[in-house]
Amino acid sequence: LAVEAWGLKNCTQKEEWFSDTVTAVLVPPSIDSSEIVKRAWKRYNLSLGLGLNKVAGKVFRIGHLGNLNEVPDLLLLYSYFDFIIGNFLRCLWIS
Repeated sequence: LAVEAWGLKNCTQKEEWFSDTVTAVLVPPSIDSSEIVKRAWKRYNLSLGLGLNKVAGKVFRIGHLGNLNEVPDLLLLYSYFDFIIGNFLRCLWIS
């Protein structure tokens, strides 16, 4: 749902294939996903994964491993991504 709120799509097309550990996010064709990964690290100290093989340059990956069982932790995580990724992508589309 968060990915859709950013105006993007999950690379995984069927919900039964969604991963518990990583989400691959498709970016618009005019954007190179490796640029998102680079800028996220430099500007926000946010580590994202690159798309590999056939999806290189087309997706970035968000890892969600770890102990995130408490509702406040999950809400903080989602709001963090919503702010940073949402603002970041808007800046890319504008520039």
